[in-house]
Amino acid sequence: MAAEKNDTVSLPSFEEGLCAAMGGGFDLILADISLAPNGAREAARALKVASPNSRIMMLASNIAESELLESLAAGAHGFLLKDASLEETALAIRDVVSGRIYVPNEIHVPPAPDAAQFLSSTPEYSRLTPRQMQVARELARGARTKQIARDLNLSEGTVKLHLGAIFRVLRCNSRAEAAAVLARYPLAG
Repeated sequence: MAAEKNDTVSLPSFEEGLCAAMGGGFDLILADISLAPNGAREAARALKVASPNSRIMMLASNIAESELLESLAAGAHGFLLKDASLEETALAIRDVVSGRIYVPNEIHVPPAPDAAQFLSSTPEYSRLTPRQMQVARELARGARTKQIARDLNLSEGTVKLHLGAIFRVLRCNSRAEAAAVLARYPLAG
């Protein structure tokens, strides 16, 4: 069965969902990680390979922060807890579909300090240049490399160099992981 662009398809197993994802055409894939046989990270990786242009949101009862970061690095664009309110669910879907990373506040343990306190007490951030801080802010809001380049009047190559420096400072391996860290510790500015 082929799904139209605005159709919603619900499937009883992860394997059936993965097969449907291979057909493409989905803006958003919402995957219950309790159905994924190999965990959230492998589920995100498999769905990203099956449908590279789809946004992927994982649904979970709970998840460890390390598993969440690994899943974001593997291709997930957000997480939603099963007990989320209707309002939070709508917000999460809007954020993910619009290109941002969504992670519920409940997953962030311990709570993030305020930005000014964090910036003054964290030597890693002091290693970022002012321009890298601007790029980090854009990354945190979910902007892609081309958009960051346009917004900051930089070449894409320069943005990529800044992103590499940001990843090293934050000790991250991917945009998604860095965006999740930046969402947890917002940058002033």
